[in-house]
Amino acid sequence: MSEPKSNVALLKQDDFIKKSHEIVFSQLDLTPIEHDIFAMFLKRLAFDNREDYLLPNEDGKLVYTGKPLSYEFSSEELKNWFHIEPSVFKRVLYEPCKRLMGKNIGLKSKDEFKHTALFKEISYKRGVLTITPNDILLPAYFGGSRGHARVSDIEFRSLKKESSKKLYAILSRFKDHGSGTVGYRTLKELYGLFGLLDEEGGLKKQSFTKLSLFINRVIRPAIAEIERIEPRIRFYSDSSSPQYYGFRTGKEGRKVVKLEFLYYWDSTSKEQVLDQELTPLERAVVIHCKILANEEVTQDEIEILKTNLSDFVLSGNNVCDKAIELINTLT
Repeated sequence: MSEPKSNVALLKQDDFIKKSHEIVFSQLDLTPIEHDIFAMFLKRLAFDNREDYLLPNEDGKLVYTGKPLSYEFSSEELKNWFHIEPSVFKRVLYEPCKRLMGKNIGLKSKDEFKHTALFKEISYKRGVLTITPNDILLPAYFGGSRGHARVSDIEFRSLKKESSKKLYAILSRFKDHGSGTVGYRTLKELYGLFGLLDEEGGLKKQSFTKLSLFINRVIRPAIAEIERIEPRIRFYSDSSSPQYYGFRTGKEGRKVVKLEFLYYWDSTSKEQVLDQELTPLERAVVIHCKILANEEVTQDEIEILKTNLSDFVLSGNNVCDKAIELINTLT
């Protein structure tokens, strides 16, 4: 069993939950409190060394070493994480933990997919919650070459909608100070990411085949709540479809088949989002996003965009008409 860490270590050492790329883009249907339990587990997991539990075999694939792995969360930790009193721990956590034991997670890569249980066991006794992960999922839990999302735990736990928590993790995976970094996602992929598909890949509710219902019930409420809770994320509209705030649609013929989220992380509204200085290209992307969002930009910022315009275009970005007009006003 892993040595329990103190509440200070769990909640204060790092303000972020580390979610692997595989977990962020998995098919997983969780309620808000189930998300918070899962996040608490992932945050504790991040304190451990991956090499203690996973080692490469002859083919280079990571395999479980067999070392026992489980985590205990004290009464103080539970109280601070969920903002509830010890007298109601059992009542509040019983059903979510029971449901989590029956949850399967769907993981996909280019040539394969896998559905498996999240945990081996979850138990509660005398104010202590113990979570034992499924060792089959340890490579996905610890992550690897595909990177991680650093999800701010305070904002994540403040979000109340399941769709908001899922979208927030996705947007946290791409903090490149640019727009559209998540890229277009097919509707089928989005249905999976937001937990709307069953294990056979069919919609749990056929009503979501109607695009307007999916947008109004899932996408728009998630964007609205994230915008209210997280001041560092700025959403904006595409000038060609201003009716869609925070996203745009992609079509095949006349049929909408995909969506792209329109946002950027604003490092000036809080402390620097990434622990590094922006490159000139990244700064140009942020400035262009501010222009798209109809925010005021300074002459110095327009100069930065002009200076880095070639790299901006070569990196696959399109320059909007308003940005061109502003650049042309420079003497």
